[in-house]
Amino acid sequence: MDQYIFLQAKPSKFTDLHFCYCGYEKCVKLHSWGPAVRPNYLLHYVVSGKGSYQVGDRSYELTGGDGFLIEPGRQCFYQADSADPWTYLWMGFAGRRAAECVEHMGLGGDKVTFKCAHGRELRDIIFEILRNNHSTEANDLLIQGLMYQFLSIMLRDSEVITHETSKDNSYVRKAIEYIQNNYSSPIHVTDIAEYVNLNRGYLYTLFKSEVNMS
Repeated sequence: MDQYIFLQAKPSKFTDLHFCYCGYEKCVKLHSWGPAVRPNYLLHYVVSGKGSYQVGDRSYELTGGDGFLIEPGRQCFYQADSADPWTYLWMGFAGRRAAECVEHMGLGGDKVTFKCAHGRELRDIIFEILRNNHSTEANDLLIQGLMYQFLSIMLRDSEVITHETSKDNSYVRKAIEYIQNNYSSPIHVTDIAEYVNLNRGYLYTLFKSEVNMS
């Protein structure tokens, strides 16, 4: 029999990004969901065991430390392994800036699976939310904050992967960081080049290649 814990939020007053629901489940063999669609973004993280995730015409075999994204309105199917069924946790969220948040994680479109080295932290956050399941103003704010912590951990791993994948990309990210922190003042390309410690011409080439603008 499944061991299943779940919490769903009441309608939220937070519009940019808000908690929808979360849960933790130790699945039985071949336990499945779908094919169906979700109305919001949903991140699953595999704590242990194995399972498969199918979206569109692609199928992914996942194990402990892996995760997958479900996008709103996109039909998918997932199922626990027949010999070593997975235990997973999940976080559902929505809002005007939800798509932007997912994009910052490097997910969406063809990129629907990921790895995360901080499974214990994710699990602790989920259980902290589940412990504070009474609907009060204080708990609503607490849960909203815990959701942001969960997403920040996901973003932390995506930044590590990005930097390991491309050193050039890390220069561009650092340049964007400088622009974001100084946009209220006049910004010169030479200032940015000095900040990232690159030749101005080479920085121009990298920036054009990565973000398609000068």
